[in-house]
Amino acid sequence: MQEKIKKAENSRNYSKFRVNGALEILQGAFTSRSFKPHFHDTYALILVESGIADYGYKKKEQVVRDNRLLVLNPYEVHTGRSLGEGVWNFRSMYIPQDLVRANFQVNNDKLPVFVNNIIKKTNFLSRYQLLHSKLMENEITIEEESELALLLNELMTLAGLDIKKEDSDNYSIVCKRMRDYIHEYYDENIQLDDLMSISGFSRFHLIKIFRERYGLPPHQYLNNLRIEKAKQLLINGMMATDVAFSVGFFDQSHFIRHFKKIVGVTPKAYAR
Repeated sequence: MQEKIKKAENSRNYSKFRVNGALEILQGAFTSRSFKPHFHDTYALILVESGIADYGYKKKEQVVRDNRLLVLNPYEVHTGRSLGEGVWNFRSMYIPQDLVRANFQVNNDKLPVFVNNIIKKTNFLSRYQLLHSKLMENEITIEEESELALLLNELMTLAGLDIKKEDSDNYSIVCKRMRDYIHEYYDENIQLDDLMSISGFSRFHLIKIFRERYGLPPHQYLNNLRIEKAKQLLINGMMATDVAFSVGFFDQSHFIRHFKKIVGVTPKAYAR
């Protein structure tokens, strides 16, 4: 278990973070903070308790009002910022892919995808809020695990569940090869020439089709993936000063800057 409470100079910016078992739990109240386009390698369930938040990116509008739950699938690029002058209060839960697969008995090579992103059912939101509160304050037990399983099962009904299949067109196949290469060698100094060799496309064209397929150009995708890997190393107890080099950042300041923009706190704060 790890816990972090952070208060910014602006007293209306507040966040509390905890790693509980395999889950990451976050509670926040922000007015001025915003997050750059990023993804998580987990499923993200985000309840907006009050205020209005914009999680949209490019042409995908995702404005979430109070008493609404936003469901984000793994690697779905989004932002996060408060709209208007009110405080954006939210509760987030980040659930690993293997846990969701196990809940629905889906093979590891298939990715379950929730289809409808915004949930409004009051009873479901109340149960999520209660479970989130328990996980924020207490160690996870079989009781909370059971409630999470029930919530995920109901979410399947409310949001709809699809089993993601890889597209078979040429561009999708090439993009997947580049993405797989990034996932395998994320801790090395990947160059555009490496991706050119894999794709057979020019630098401009490979960047264009990769961004169209995954929402970010290759270098931003790589940095985001490195941050996700860094979080796991920090959770496992590796020193923050060692994590940067372990995930492929060769400059400590770059690592800290990217980490804070995506996660919202510094690596040392996250580790505490």
